[in-house]
Amino acid sequence: MKRMKRFHISHISAVFFLLAALSLPAQNKDFYKGRLSVESAGLKEEGDSLLLSFSVRIQGRAVSRGQSMLLVPELSTGSDPDSNMLTFPYILVNGDRRQKLNERYFTLADMDRVTAYHRPLMQVNTRPSTDTTLLYNLKTPYESWMDSARFVLYQQITGYRQESRLYALALSGKVELEARVPYQVSPGVSLLTPGREVKTRKRQGKAFLDFQAGRSVINPGFRRNPAELAKINEAVSDVKDNPDAVITALFIEGYASPDGLYTTNERLSKERSLALKDYLKTKFGFDEGLFKVNHVAEDWDGLVVQVQASDMEYKDKILEIISTTEIMDGCEKALMRLAKGAPYRQMLRDMFPGLRRVEYQIDYTVRDYTVEESKSLYSRKPEDLSQLELYNLAQSYGKGTKDYADILLEAIPRYYPDDVTANVNAAALLIENGELNTAGRLLDKAAGIAPGGNHPAVLNNLGVIRLLAGELDEAEALFNRAKTAGSEEAARNLEEVAAKRADNQKMERYKNR
Repeated sequence: MKRMKRFHISHISAVFFLLAALSLPAQNKDFYKGRLSVESAGLKEEGDSLLLSFSVRIQGRAVSRGQSMLLVPELSTGSDPDSNMLTFPYILVNGDRRQKLNERYFTLADMDRVTAYHRPLMQVNTRPSTDTTLLYNLKTPYESWMDSARFVLYQQITGYRQESRLYALALSGKVELEARVPYQVSPGVSLLTPGREVKTRKRQGKAFLDFQAGRSVINPGFRRNPAELAKINEAVSDVKDNPDAVITALFIEGYASPDGLYTTNERLSKERSLALKDYLKTKFGFDEGLFKVNHVAEDWDGLVVQVQASDMEYKDKILEIISTTEIMDGCEKALMRLAKGAPYRQMLRDMFPGLRRVEYQIDYTVRDYTVEESKSLYSRKPEDLSQLELYNLAQSYGKGTKDYADILLEAIPRYYPDDVTANVNAAALLIENGELNTAGRLLDKAAGIAPGGNHPAVLNNLGVIRLLAGELDEAEALFNRAKTAGSEEAARNLEEVAAKRADNQKMERYKNR
């Protein structure tokens, strides 16, 4: 399609300099019988613009007193009807009489009806004994067809009777392209602010208590009991004496090993649970309502864990017997018959003692902390801080600091491993650090946790990874999904995709030049 553009003055940026230049020598072909010469001419790309520049030297009396000379710059790809063409603002050179006529015309004319194109951008009145050098510089938005365009300067001489003569001179070939550096995308990652939570915490432990024959009361000085009770007392006291914590529940569960009669083991496991409950009530004065007590007569699940972790002989056969034989159908006897009882005796000696135990759990809540309080607590008891408090603490240190990275990449994921926000924020920082593979794994995990897998922050950050990898189509699809889901960052990142795609096309053009 033929493109003929005429520029209005308001659409261009042009600078003209008139210099008295009697001493400047001509450097190009003479125009119009030597009275006009082009000193220099060029087409140059500058950013997203094309710079057209040339200088002409106009001799004194280049036109007679009653003549006018128009200099019309034009950029075109050829004379074909389908060629592209751009006509730039013209320069008017007048003899002194023609100058007066023109001034009178523009004074009397209805200027609203005289378009910007029909008005000269600049008028030059030639003087008999003085040459004039004119510098013409103009920028216009760059278009791809300009790669193969030529610059032509037309000269039209008009006399008293409107007789005209037209001359043309091709002044420049291909555009001088500036050195190109590929566009570096700068996508925005999504960072989520955690929600406020009721800080429910738990502290767990195991106690291997010994009981005197025929008794179910704990004797604090009997066998291993001093050491075992000391561990329990420390755990409970640590929570109970914390002014910021409130104990909400105490869970106790007693276990017995599979050896011996089932009824005996059930009684033992229950008595161990109740004995620890009574001890804690007496020792710390807890209300009965805080306790939830349970017992497991024979801890076969615990035995399976120990066997799987061992390298004992007949390991697979032992696990098969336990998984296929019911307790009441003689599971223990089947184990005792295996390999003449050698594996059973090994378990009785090495594994069963660890199954005779009482497990406990202390549930408690912790009050909220300010950022300054969080700084002090972070080094002592970071588990008592919420994700929001840890996040605010990281922000107080500022992006780029070691503390910021430690909190987002280590502390928060340690305490909130299956939380979408924790994984998204850690991935965001990893993306900014260039660790795209690790970030991708965290985001895939977050996508599996998020309902429907369509969390906007997850989708946006996955799109950022694709964009940084140069996978524009995949990135665009993810950003569109994220934008639909409500991500503001995704809307801006779609602009980055468009900018990079356009730049890739430009780089191809440069590669082919």
